[in-house]
Amino acid sequence: SPITQSVPVRNGLFTVELNFGTVWDGADRWLQIQINTTPPTVLSPRIKINPTPYASFAFRPWITSGSNIFYTAGNVGIGTNSPAYPLHVISTAGITPVIHAESATAHTVIQGVSLDTSGQRWGVRGESRSPEGAGVTGFNGVAGGIGVFGQVSNPNGSGIGVWGLTYGEFGIGVAGESRSTTGVSHGVRGQNSSTSGDSAGVLGVARAA
Repeated sequence: SPITQSVPVRNGLFTVELNFGTVWDGADRWLQIQINTTPPTVLSPRIKINPTPYASFAFRPWITSGSNIFYTAGNVGIGTNSPAYPLHVISTAGITPVIHAESATAHTVIQGVSLDTSGQRWGVRGESRSPEGAGVTGFNGVAGGIGVFGQVSNPNGSGIGVWGLTYGEFGIGVAGESRSTTGVSHGVRGQNSSTSGDSAGVLGVARAA
């Protein structure tokens, strides 16, 4: 819609601030100026609105759809100007965590899903290059809570809720430790509800050559 303002004009020059609302969707836009004389005078030609030198990404804008906003023109980088992934975040300030998601009501705060039905795929993958670090760590500070939980919901066939793998000569595929000095605690605990077959709460297999 047209914007009408009364502005002072000095030597044929004037300055105004304009707000046309959410019309910037990447399409070309022109500015038309009309003077409210009798009859009205339209200044010609119209002026094409180009991106400023600092708005180098003005031709690839975020797009709004209702209350949602999205971007489909490439990767998005935070802390990097050359993102290699759909969302690439780099922090060198020693901030922990680098990405923080929080919800007071959601059942799952962060979810990763791999839709490929074949091959080795991961919904969530973590990596640590520190000899004292962990690729994935879970923490629950509430009594009775679970730090890390794995589940296979398919009741047929074989599945693994939690899997550990090591290629090191003295490595450990899965390790559990309890540091409690009182009460009854377990480093590793397994439970099995099946009453048939050779079922076990914890199963270990040695494949010596």
